[in-house]
Amino acid sequence: MDVDVTSKLSGERVPGVKVALNSSSAQGSVTTGKDGRTSWTFTASKAGATAVRGTAAGLPGSQLKALDPHDKRAQRMLLAGDKTTAWDSAAVTVKPATGGVEIRKKDPEGSRLAGVTFHLLDSSGKVVKEGKTNKGGVLAFEGLVAGKYRLHEISTGDELHELAADQDVLIVAGQSGSAKPITVIDPFKDAELVLEKVDTATGKPLANAVIEIDADDVDASGKHKPGKKVADLTTGKDGLAKVKLGVDVKAGNAYWAKEIKAPAHYQLNGTPKRFTAKPGAVVNLTLTNDPIPATMRVLKTDKDTGKVLGGMGFDVSTVKVDPSGKKVPGTKVASGVTSADGNSAPIKLDATVESGIEYLLSETKAPQGYDKLAKPVSFTARADSEVIVRAQDSKTPVPPTPTPTPSKPGSTPPTKTAGGGTPPETPSSGSLAKTGAEMAPWALSGAAALLVAGGGTVWFTRRRQQAPANAGNSPQE
Repeated sequence: MDVDVTSKLSGERVPGVKVALNSSSAQGSVTTGKDGRTSWTFTASKAGATAVRGTAAGLPGSQLKALDPHDKRAQRMLLAGDKTTAWDSAAVTVKPATGGVEIRKKDPEGSRLAGVTFHLLDSSGKVVKEGKTNKGGVLAFEGLVAGKYRLHEISTGDELHELAADQDVLIVAGQSGSAKPITVIDPFKDAELVLEKVDTATGKPLANAVIEIDADDVDASGKHKPGKKVADLTTGKDGLAKVKLGVDVKAGNAYWAKEIKAPAHYQLNGTPKRFTAKPGAVVNLTLTNDPIPATMRVLKTDKDTGKVLGGMGFDVSTVKVDPSGKKVPGTKVASGVTSADGNSAPIKLDATVESGIEYLLSETKAPQGYDKLAKPVSFTARADSEVIVRAQDSKTPVPPTPTPTPSKPGSTPPTKTAGGGTPPETPSSGSLAKTGAEMAPWALSGAAALLVAGGGTVWFTRRRQQAPANAGNSPQE
């Protein structure tokens, strides 16, 4: 409260006067300053009206006022004489002591956030204060009755940050908000990763790929590499997998996508892919897989006896269609020779998972004493499978020995064989027996698909379901 001492005679405030003050719950004293004024602060025991009495003792009993003609300022002249005491009282209304809270709003990088809206709730949940942070990211609530409140964030004011969690605020009587400010951090919104797994060539979605998501790390040389594992994702039938990723910098956090299990019949993609996840953004990432190549080998046999034949030279080519619509060899992709056991070395061929890729096998050199295949053998290579092409050759026929012309007229009696029989007739026309490579029916047991084409037999098995080498499928010719 304010206190001043004024002379009744002159109307001037009197400096240097000590005033004793007391109320029902407090007492003290103050001395007026040069301007005849002072103030007194006291703590009341309770809010409401209270009376304060002030007493000033030892005041001069009389006072003269004179003017100096050469000085317009009033001059006081004290007369020696008696002393007097003055007192007065005033009714004072004591309001409850209040306090405040100052909110400083930041993001995880320490940047101040403007335009963030807060509500301050009392113990009953009623909103008692509301406001937005200024350009400096500051919002102050003052004039609050002491007690516990709840600070509730309503809006971040942008699309990058999440709302901060509610928190309790304790208001202390007589303490302004700036005396003990609180800092509230708005985290960045998570990014969403949408990962798609597809066939490299066809773009077909691939299910059941398992992808590990790792945080970015930097080695001693400064090179970025996959670090701590964050999540494992498995693609669905649509080839998609999704996950939320934390972000703690405005520019975004780097992550790695690393395949740890490939889809069935596909090669593992062993190259991790680095990407950046930004606050509140959707990251679309596509990873590809190549089919596991097919393995092809040639089995060369005698058409009639099934004897294995070494020394067959062959080419494997793609298929092209000539102007007449006939399939003919295109680009040569492999070549080989069968060994003494009739088998060629395995050959890797590009393949697709479902329909496969068609190839043609052409014999470039027949085993000694045998004819070459009359035409190429067509076969289809499917991913992650073994294709066996059985090429069958017939022996090159030997022309019969000509019969000598008799020296005398008449018929020559037939020559008896060692067994007493008569040898078969030699074709009178001199024509040769049928030549060329032909396919003879033969059987395998097992679960491999079988095809017959152009002088050879073809069967294949998925590598993970392959039957023993001597137990293929029965031919279905």
